[in-house]
Amino acid sequence: KSTTSVLLSGCEGCKTWYTLDQSEPTGQSLHYTGPFQISKTTTIKAINVDVDGNKSFSSIATLYKVPNDWSIAISSKYLPMYSAGGDGALLDGIRGDENWRKGDWQGFPQQDFEAVIDLKKVTSVSSVGGGFLQDTRAWIVFPTKVEFEFSTDGKTWKPLTTISNTI
Repeated sequence: KSTTSVLLSGCEGCKTWYTLDQSEPTGQSLHYTGPFQISKTTTIKAINVDVDGNKSFSSIATLYKVPNDWSIAISSKYLPMYSAGGDGALLDGIRGDENWRKGDWQGFPQQDFEAVIDLKKVTSVSSVGGGFLQDTRAWIVFPTKVEFEFSTDGKTWKPLTTISNTI
């Protein structure tokens, strides 16, 4: 979307101070008085200060502007505990890191993974790819191969490339 409304909450009787520039908030930062709008990827840091002047630890949240209006239809079923926030996680531009326990990955155990990404219009594409994680101690392994296909009508598919796993 073009803008998102941000609502912060804090302790009763506290004042909330926040920053949008990744600096640490202080009593001289932006004073939260009600919902505000953001229109781009933004990191919000906030603190609460009670009536005695006691300051909370910073709370940090990054809200990501989705870089496109694509949609995805996933034929496979991910484990609920490895959902990365839902189907849109595969298109939101956020990459999981090596710590799969943080929940930024989707897990599709013992099945082929198949998804169709709809770019909404015929689009010139210079590259395609995917991100995969392997941690054999946790039984997380790379796929044996990845196949990419394309279609201009969503019905007739043509092979683009196949990448076989050599690990």
